[in-house]
Amino acid sequence: VFLDGQTNQYKVRVRPLDSEEPAKILDIPAAYILKWTPDGKNLLYRSLEASPEMLSTVWIQPLAGGEPKLFLSVKPDRVSNISFSPDGKQTLFIRSKTTTDAVM
Repeated sequence: VFLDGQTNQYKVRVRPLDSEEPAKILDIPAAYILKWTPDGKNLLYRSLEASPEMLSTVWIQPLAGGEPKLFLSVKPDRVSNISFSPDGKQTLFIRSKTTTDAVM
């Protein structure tokens, strides 16, 4: 993850370690959750809504290109973490909710 000085936005750079293939630059917002899918062909990331509840949505970005696709939404809750089983057939996610009872 790096800050693009021209656009002042965070982006993700991905490059294979075992080849001289040029890096791919993905327009993925800075995210606390950034995970590879088990097959290594996609990245999952969480986006947060600019709201007091900070609701979140998990997106899947194919490295081959194209637009990200919705992977998981747990509105009105928030996704705190996500992980795959070793065989990639199951997904575990932690959801949370912020509640307050403050009276002004």
